[in-house]
Amino acid sequence: MEIVTTYYSASGSLWKGCCYLGQRYDEATGYKPVEGECWVMTAQADPAGGFSIGNMFSSSSWLTALWRSPSGMVYVSDADLGVHSALVEAPTRQPSWKQTEVDSPLFGIWGLDDSCVFAWGSTFNDDNTLFRFDGKSWNRIRNPGFRIYDLHGTSPDLIYAVGDHGQVARFDGGAWQAFPTPTSELLTSVFVASGDEIYACGRQGSLLEGSATGWGKIAEGPGQPGPLHAVAKWNGELWVGGGIHGLLRRVGKTDQLEVYKPKVHARRFDARQDLLVTCTDVIAGTQDGQSFKGTGRDDLKTRRLNKALGDFS
Repeated sequence: MEIVTTYYSASGSLWKGCCYLGQRYDEATGYKPVEGECWVMTAQADPAGGFSIGNMFSSSSWLTALWRSPSGMVYVSDADLGVHSALVEAPTRQPSWKQTEVDSPLFGIWGLDDSCVFAWGSTFNDDNTLFRFDGKSWNRIRNPGFRIYDLHGTSPDLIYAVGDHGQVARFDGGAWQAFPTPTSELLTSVFVASGDEIYACGRQGSLLEGSATGWGKIAEGPGQPGPLHAVAKWNGELWVGGGIHGLLRRVGKTDQLEVYKPKVHARRFDARQDLLVTCTDVIAGTQDGQSFKGTGRDDLKTRRLNKALGDFS
């Protein structure tokens, strides 16, 4: 049995101060809950200018996504157990994790701050669910009418969700408004720059731009009809995660995407003070959009080298 490790969800305002999820599993069978492992990892600058990396939490349950708030709180969605949360202050200090159960498997999580965090999922009978944390408790709220694959916004009354069949909807804090789009593909990512500048990308390689009045297609990925995984507006540029095709960038206002960093196999972004890029083998980041650095490569593999799957000691 060959045990492999991959990364899949990083979050934080800074690259040198982020948390991320990793998995260990049998390469022959792929990741399976109970049979594989999920780990919450953290990376933080040390006094020597390098990184301190720590294992903060582990589970045989499927930890599906992670979001770190500006205060340092980390929220992790779980396909079985609801939400795990903790204040993560330093890699060398083990936090106290709290588990909150909800009545649905959860597949994604994101927020604005500790008083506005969203988690979403669906049940086995196709009941699409959305929950909001208000700083005190998690409450089920109205969903957009489709299964959410990603959610992003700039304020509690300016939130966009995307899903199957090109579905897009805006949440104004009380109700959802659906928008038609020029594609029927599954939309994998959405990013809200302002009320009149929203972007989304899809599994068949479409890059979309939207506003308060409508949506249009502006570009296609280099692997079209292959997937685009993530999109974000950061440092005045539009960045797109092309997976095996690398980190992509829109050329000005044209309909062209350039392969900006072919070796940065971007699959997820957190675009705040730094641009944080999740790749399956490394967590990359940049402060200026030119110099990209990575951390975490082989770290989980090395730390657990002599441990059998399911041995969390």
